[in-house]
Amino acid sequence: EIRFVMSSSDYQKFKSPGYQAVAPNQGYPYQIAPQSQQIGASYVAPSFTELPKVELSVNKQSTRAEYDHLADLYSLLVAIEHLEKAWVRGSVSDPDYTLECSRLIAKFKTVHFAVQSFVPDISQFAKDFRLHLQSAIIRCKDGIPATVKNPKIGGGQGGDNVAVADTVQHFITTMDSLKLEMKAVDEIHGPISDLMESINKVPLLPPDHAAKVKVREWLMKLNQMQASDELDESQVRQMLFDFENCFSAFHKFLQGKK
Repeated sequence: EIRFVMSSSDYQKFKSPGYQAVAPNQGYPYQIAPQSQQIGASYVAPSFTELPKVELSVNKQSTRAEYDHLADLYSLLVAIEHLEKAWVRGSVSDPDYTLECSRLIAKFKTVHFAVQSFVPDISQFAKDFRLHLQSAIIRCKDGIPATVKNPKIGGGQGGDNVAVADTVQHFITTMDSLKLEMKAVDEIHGPISDLMESINKVPLLPPDHAAKVKVREWLMKLNQMQASDELDESQVRQMLFDFENCFSAFHKFLQGKK
């Protein structure tokens, strides 16, 4: 016995007096049987079988968010590993390394906090996914760049490196807090206060630098509000815009300082 399974378009092509469509078998939409198996000469119209839909997950949105966070965690670890190797080989200067490493560590802390419930140990995460990123794991566990942990290898400017690293991390933490829609005064006052304190410790940063001026302005505004007050959407957008510009200006200052 020979049977053919085909689509509706193919069925129209092969529709001829010698063949006839019969009822579906085992879930296939169409089957064509030879004339010898037909009773009479009339055609039997093809029938359609709608298969049940299969849900990929119970909560697709939360599952997608978890995998997005895991992907971010993986990419940050890889970036830190490459940065560590480039710095060790002398391809990246100490100031550039300190700035970029502080920025990546701050982002790592933010992402790791979001996945800490199912990724409590970053070493186990690397082991599970067979990642050979030992330098990145050590750097993330230390939480500070190598030039800050060991001032002697950072050109003897330990205090400068610490201030720069703290400022970069506070900038990233503050901006991430705003992006996570933290609007209450008591939620964002602490990060901005820490940011202002670290900025003031950066040597040779002019008093009228944009980073100092704008951060101080926003801190004074928050000091005049109640702890339970919340910023509206326009204020949050403006603050995020100002801080991104301040961070860019701070980065340019460090580049010109070399």
